[in-house]
Amino acid sequence: MDAPETALLVEGDAGSVFALCSQQGSAPMDVIKALVASRSAGVTVDQLGFTPVMVCALFGQADALTALVTAADGMADGKTTTREDVLQLRAQEPARGATALHLAVLRQDAVMVSTLLAVLAATDDDAEACAQVLGCRLASPSGATALHLACVAADADTQQQLCEALVSAAAGRADVIEAATSNGFTALRAAAALGRRPVVDLLLGIGGAVVRS
Repeated sequence: MDAPETALLVEGDAGSVFALCSQQGSAPMDVIKALVASRSAGVTVDQLGFTPVMVCALFGQADALTALVTAADGMADGKTTTREDVLQLRAQEPARGATALHLAVLRQDAVMVSTLLAVLAATDDDAEACAQVLGCRLASPSGATALHLACVAADADTQQQLCEALVSAAAGRADVIEAATSNGFTALRAAAALGRRPVVDLLLGIGGAVVRS
């Protein structure tokens, strides 16, 4: 998936954060932490509605994401400012409604997906935070969750890794595992349509996945 060139069209410190998060090499963590910590409120979005965490997902910058998380933990006081206020993990960009997790799955980046899920699991309301992000749906393809996208990944091995990570994070929640797109596709039906037996077995193994005809 090509990252939008205009994702860096921002001004000030936020622009510097976006530029650093989009670098193809290792991001300078100390600079990112200083830039994020210098802001009195949460990090803003760019002109397309992308947060720095989304940009990390677009460019596969796990190091930059780690730095952002560290900075967020330093800013969160547990009262007026939380980690979510800074990272905006549940944010959806306005064009298609994609979260950072959607973007990482679309990129078929198993490392970034695992990193994002680990960050979600470390939040104070981890179960609810994970459920909300996993349940977020794209406007196009209509109603697709991150799990739907993982089930149609082109590479079978990557598909397996993505689905295992997402299913584990869903912790058996039927509202996530059995969610259907607007045209009736569940994750299981998508995997079955591609003939991906290991993913089909994974979804059937949790005891709740169904195929909608």
